[in-house]
Amino acid sequence: MIKKVIIFLVLALSVFKAAACESTKPERSEYIVDVNRYSHPGESCTSYTVLFSKRTPKTPNNFLTGVRIGLVSESDKELFSSNLVLIEEAEDQFVASFCINELLVKASYIELIISLPQSLELGERGTIKVGGFACMERETIFIKNLHSYSE
Repeated sequence: MIKKVIIFLVLALSVFKAAACESTKPERSEYIVDVNRYSHPGESCTSYTVLFSKRTPKTPNNFLTGVRIGLVSESDKELFSSNLVLIEEAEDQFVASFCINELLVKASYIELIISLPQSLELGERGTIKVGGFACMERETIFIKNLHSYSE
């Protein structure tokens, strides 16, 4: 009987873990507060300054831990990615800036990396261990859609 309960708990935790580790492509992210976009005269580069919120009211236990910028091919194959430097603007807010060639905007994205609450594991003799983060949730926002945040 105890083995059945343990197997059930392991299966339930693995199902929860798989459901919580999603990669989504929302139209709007609650972690993006504001976007400033401007072009430099005579240059083919468009600059973006993005204000991020570390937490959101909907999911106060989850928090933004990183942002990557990337470029994909027409067949959705990743060609390039790099971490953006997040500068702390105020408590629970970060700013990141980048400049991207206008011809590459349609195929470029930013990926928000969000940490979920710590996992709990059943240890030896029925003890509960607090583990590291179960996984990182990811939100992918295409740069061509960032203009909607500054309207």
